[in-house]
Amino acid sequence: MLRVRIALLLALAAFMSSESASVGMTCSMCKSELTSINEKIQSSSGLASQLGGSVSQGCEELEDESEREDCRKALNDHFSLIPQACSN
Repeated sequence: MLRVRIALLLALAAFMSSESASVGMTCSMCKSELTSINEKIQSSSGLASQLGGSVSQGCEELEDESEREDCRKALNDHFSLIPQACSN
């Protein structure tokens, strides 16, 4: 289950940071909710690191070492994109 959450989180970050995000994300309610979630994460001290810790813990639950390394690398490369992408 955690593996699915990680994949969805990274997919959302990649989509939101792509050029087609403004075309693909047309639902104003969706944009509004993502903005609200982002604001809550940024305004709550420690919430972003708690979220990062929860997601990175999922990497450690993977059985294969190469998958764990790939997961860690993906999080390191893309986790910071989530707040940026949601604030656009």
